[in-house]
Amino acid sequence: MEKITDAIDWRMILVDNYKKLGLNEKELSIILVTYSLIQKGVDFITPDIIALKMTLDFNEIDNNFTNLIKKDILTLEGTDKLHISIESLKKKLINIFYEEVKKETANPSSKEQNDIFVLFETEFGRALSQFEVNTIKEWFNQGNSASTIKEALNVATLAKAKTIRYIDKVLLEWKRREEINKNGISPLSEKWGKNLEETMEIAKINWMED
Repeated sequence: MEKITDAIDWRMILVDNYKKLGLNEKELSIILVTYSLIQKGVDFITPDIIALKMTLDFNEIDNNFTNLIKKDILTLEGTDKLHISIESLKKKLINIFYEEVKKETANPSSKEQNDIFVLFETEFGRALSQFEVNTIKEWFNQGNSASTIKEALNVATLAKAKTIRYIDKVLLEWKRREEINKNGISPLSEKWGKNLEETMEIAKINWMED
């Protein structure tokens, strides 16, 4: 479970789904500040320590912090030395993540996307992050076929640069070339050309005359 939580960006899932967990915006911000303190190695996190990092009133922080513990979002762990943990929250978010994946894969129209997800996870040797999943979905939304995405992945593999950002650049470059081959000029170049023509015409005006 620990390896899975490390591979998935739970903070993005939290921001997208905190309402499903019955959380409000104040609780969300307290969770994120708490995680930041954990990352910095703070041994025992209390509302007064969190208050140093936030503009919320101490009483608000104290009440919301207590509610987060009651909701099993933040948990107290340890015997001799207590510390705050967010592992319970991570598990809840992972369950939400996989429930959403199941819903999408149950839809026949998303079978191609699911096949691509599996292919990428196999090539990367790990689970995809939420950012990577969203990026792949966007590729399909932009009209890229599964075969085109596979070709881009092959290019990245040959270049020893198997990252989502690299593959995204490959797809963008192919799209740009396609536009140039189809129209003879890209929309961006056309816009730049028009701006240049307008600038040259303005430069010819004698601004000293009435």
